[in-house]
Amino acid sequence: MKFFLTLIILLLSICISAQDVLSSSTGTELASTDTISIMEELDALENLELPPLSIFLESIYDHPSIKIYEARRDEEKAILKETQLKWLNFFRATGTYQYGQVTGLTKTETDELMYAFSSRAQHQYNAGITVSIPFGDLIIQKQKNKAQKSRLDQIQYEYEISIEERKLKILEAYNLVVKELSTLKVKADAVALYNAQMKISEQDFINGKIDIISLSLERSRRTSAAVTYQEGKASLHNSITLLEMLTNIKVISR
Repeated sequence: MKFFLTLIILLLSICISAQDVLSSSTGTELASTDTISIMEELDALENLELPPLSIFLESIYDHPSIKIYEARRDEEKAILKETQLKWLNFFRATGTYQYGQVTGLTKTETDELMYAFSSRAQHQYNAGITVSIPFGDLIIQKQKNKAQKSRLDQIQYEYEISIEERKLKILEAYNLVVKELSTLKVKADAVALYNAQMKISEQDFINGKIDIISLSLERSRRTSAAVTYQEGKASLHNSITLLEMLTNIKVISR
C-alpha cells in the first residue's frame, strides 16, 4: 500500500514539473514575440517626426472657424462703405431736353402790308443740381457711420481672439503629442526590459534558483508594464487625432 502511494506521489510530481516547464516555455515564447513586436513599434516611433509647430500654426487661417470671421468682416466693410456714401442722397441732379419747330407770324412793311409765316427747328437744354439737406438725417448719418465702424472693430477683435484661442489649443495638442511620444518610448523600453528579465527569471525558476512567488511577481511586473505601454499607445493615438482635427494636417498615415 505504501508502495502505491509513493508511486502516485512520484507521478504527480513529474506531471507538475512537466507542466511548469511547458508553461515557462510558452511564457518565454510569448515574451519573445511581444519583445519583437514592441521593438518594431519602437523603431517606428523613433522614425516618427512631427512637422514644425509653425506649419500647424499657419493652418489656422485656412480653418472654417476662422474664415467665417473673415467673411463677416468683409460684409461689414461693404455695409460701412454703403453707409458712408448715403450723403450723396442729399443731392439731386435735374435735366431736361426739348426739341421742336418754332413757328411765327411776321409782318413786312413794304408798299403793301404783308404777313408771312416762318418756321425753324429749336433745341432746348436745361441741367441743374438741387440740394436738400435735412439736418436730422445729417446728424443720424454721422452716428450710423460711427456705429458701423464699432461693429467692424468688434468683429476684428473677435477674429483676433479666435486666432489666439486656436493657437493655444494647437500648442497644447502639439506639446501633448510630443510628451506622449517621448513617454511611450520610455514605456516601450521598460516592456522590452521586463520581457528580457522574465526570460532570466523563468530560467532561474527551472534551475531552482527562485521560487514560484518570485516568478509570479516578475510576471506581474511584466504584465503591468505591457498594460501601461498599451495605454500609452492609445493616449498617443488620441493626441495625434486631436492635433489633426484642429489643423487638418495629417501627422501619420493610417
